[in-house]
Amino acid sequence: MNHQPITELPAHRLSTKKANPARRLDESATTSLLLAAIAKQSSCTIARIDQLDHTPLTAKIVKGDDQSLLIQGRDSQHSELQDLTNGVLRIVLNVAGMDYTFDVPNGSTWLSAEQLLRIPTPRNLTLIERRRSPRRSFREAGQVRLCFTNENHRKICPTVLLNLSADGLACRAKKDDTTQLTIGQNVEADLQIGSVDQSLRLLGRIVSLTVGGSPETLVVGLEFLDGRNPPHVKSQLRTLLGTTK
Repeated sequence: MNHQPITELPAHRLSTKKANPARRLDESATTSLLLAAIAKQSSCTIARIDQLDHTPLTAKIVKGDDQSLLIQGRDSQHSELQDLTNGVLRIVLNVAGMDYTFDVPNGSTWLSAEQLLRIPTPRNLTLIERRRSPRRSFREAGQVRLCFTNENHRKICPTVLLNLSADGLACRAKKDDTTQLTIGQNVEADLQIGSVDQSLRLLGRIVSLTVGGSPETLVVGLEFLDGRNPPHVKSQLRTLLGTTK
């Protein structure tokens, strides 16, 4: 049966541990994320909803289209994966270091010849944030320019800063300005808060693109890259977080 390649999609997360509030991704963000997951054969965990207190199975996404995803487990897990076709599933997908979750209420099938579990492609994914550092919101105007290279041309996406931590930031952009941004993409973030004296540049990776207050805007989640930002820049960031209210 031929299906169309994925062109629009989203994800969900499995864990019995306490997490920060989840954020639902729109279809455009879901599509980008699933395309990245399929291309990189991203890892995932799978468990039945009625067995979340058990250790989930570890697997990976190996193929996919707009109708279904194919999941491959370890050789020793084939019988366990096959048993999952009898229940409602919760799947946690890891892409670019972030976790996303979705539930599979029914429709899972076991492909004996390929030894793969086939599940329906999710239409919405949910990002579960597990922040290492508290984030601070800014009352004074904060601007972030996301700078990147596309086809040898330097591009800039202007955004408004929403919150900032030692590990990353969230900013809001016009949806039309984010068409060349993707999950996992590295960018330079030029921050300016209040005045020229409070400005700095940090290297980061895009970890989320979610609906941001209106259909015309998206919230971009950025994680700063460890080891890629000089000590003096990190020091400036700590100072900024300690003095800005």
